[in-house]
Amino acid sequence: MFKKAFLIFTSLLISTDTSNGYAKGKIAKSVTIISTQSCDKAKNKITDLLADKATVIYRLAIDTNAGSNLIPSAITKENVLCILGSGITINAEALTHEIQKNEANGIKISPQNLKIAADAPLSLPIQHALENIGADQMGTIKIFAKDLVGLDQEENSAVFKEKVEKIMILHNALRRSYGKPELKTSVVISFFKEYAPKIVPYISDVTVELIKFHTTDQPILIDGNKDANLGFKFKDNLIMDVVDLYKAAQREDGCLDLFTLKRLIKINGISALALANGEMLDGFGTVKVCMGYEVNGEPLEGLPLEPALQAQVKPIYKEFKGWKNTKGVKIYQDLDHNYRIFIKFLEKETELPVAIISTGPSARDTVMRQNPFTMKLGE
Repeated sequence: MFKKAFLIFTSLLISTDTSNGYAKGKIAKSVTIISTQSCDKAKNKITDLLADKATVIYRLAIDTNAGSNLIPSAITKENVLCILGSGITINAEALTHEIQKNEANGIKISPQNLKIAADAPLSLPIQHALENIGADQMGTIKIFAKDLVGLDQEENSAVFKEKVEKIMILHNALRRSYGKPELKTSVVISFFKEYAPKIVPYISDVTVELIKFHTTDQPILIDGNKDANLGFKFKDNLIMDVVDLYKAAQREDGCLDLFTLKRLIKINGISALALANGEMLDGFGTVKVCMGYEVNGEPLEGLPLEPALQAQVKPIYKEFKGWKNTKGVKIYQDLDHNYRIFIKFLEKETELPVAIISTGPSARDTVMRQNPFTMKLGE
């Protein structure tokens, strides 16, 4: 845990913008859901829970390796626009299959309820994890969604071919270093030409849509990155962090690292918390929280940079009595007394409200203490 906390702390030294980007006392016009612990499953549930309170779902982060779909489940709701933002790498084949699967289940997908950012990067047609080395390691040349527009025209096709050829020079050099056979440029071009007609209708300059909804005060729900980098300036935006208690308990030391969480709250401008998987701790005798770190009995304000001191750092723990019978609870007062003590402690330490408490896998299993879209900002 100390190693992870140290890495996060050093990143805070580099980036120290603590601006929340809103005026105090105003009601949130947009809500961003992030998970500073990078737990997509817990974050997705909270996003789904709030989907019917928004007009737009703006997705900026997705972990497809964890089995998550590219298209938000909110696509099933009427009058909700789902946007796949520029922070998501689009797999054209996977997206096409998702659209077909939804439509086979009676869910109509059209450019009226699904849009793809023109500058969203596209993944190459590669199936194996070792081969999917990633665009960031291939230099600055990438294929974007907008590159597929007009591929049926000779001039645009020639420009696209030239771009793919440059990418494959770098990519095949990397494949050779892994002992993998080279991928033919013609295969890549054929792949994208096959799927272009299926996804081009959804590609657009999504900032036009975002500005329209934002200026008319339509509620926007942002499925954000863990560092709250939105790629768009939202006014009166409330950022909510989803804290996965079970994931914290699974660590070797079995505790929530409050020391790191409090710093992540500052760096990301977080205004509220949601707790997830607390029901998975039912029956635990104690729940541990890391309050900070010390060296030779002296508490630290920040983690040391010197390797010699790092080896001497020890966490400072606070223990709480465990709770029970959490699963399926919908009313706050029905939660175990010990769980409520723990929640009040988190609110006091973080100086933030715990607005939502997930108590099970279903969206119904939730204690909604405060609707984020009706919360006042900065108070």
